[in-house]
Amino acid sequence: MKADIHPDYFETSVRCACGHEVQAHSTVKDIHIDICSQCHPFYT
Repeated sequence: MKADIHPDYFETSVRCACGHEVQAHSTVKDIHIDICSQCHPFYT
């Protein structure tokens, strides 16, 4: 495999507008979402 072609891989915080936070892994450091399973009307 070629060296230095892969993006950096971070432990990421996925934050919802309701305040719920989940830890995941991604190439993006912070992810902000508008709705999640804690505040979506289908799940509540």
